[in-house]
Amino acid sequence: MPSISVIVPTLNRSDEIRDFIATLKSQTKLPDELIVVDAGEPSELEQELQALLHESNIDLVYARSIAGTSLQRNVAIAKAKGDILFFFDDDILLEPDYIEKTIPCFDIACDRPVGGVLGTFTSPYRNSWQKNLYLRLFRISHTTDGNSAKIMSSGAIRWLIKPDKPVPVPVCSGG
Repeated sequence: MPSISVIVPTLNRSDEIRDFIATLKSQTKLPDELIVVDAGEPSELEQELQALLHESNIDLVYARSIAGTSLQRNVAIAKAKGDILFFFDDDILLEPDYIEKTIPCFDIACDRPVGGVLGTFTSPYRNSWQKNLYLRLFRISHTTDGNSAKIMSSGAIRWLIKPDKPVPVPVCSGG
């Protein structure tokens, strides 16, 4: 089984990252390490995270950085020891079997080897009808039902909600 590193950039969102860690610790397949790159105000976050991960067998790697999601992820990549890297935002709540169900996707037979896997949301964004109309008119809606993820002519990406099978996607993002 490959080793797993989970990467989370954060910025002054200790409540959200605590909720994330609760869902991480309840995974049916635990990661080997959690790398948190904190760009927030100085705080006791590292000690809080250590306490939350106590007895979970998940190693904490904590780093500080200036703000910038991509920069923070790059800092984490340099520290990661895992064979597979998972990128999450600090406010994501994982389904209990997310990691376990993701790992086999790297073995899917296709023309080119699978280099990245993008999870799906279990519920669509909740927007007002006005915002949904605006997004649809300008072709910048972010989610769609079914099995066809694509980059829209506007450059926006339409992510899938509850696809019924693994499907190729044009791009992966953190989230």
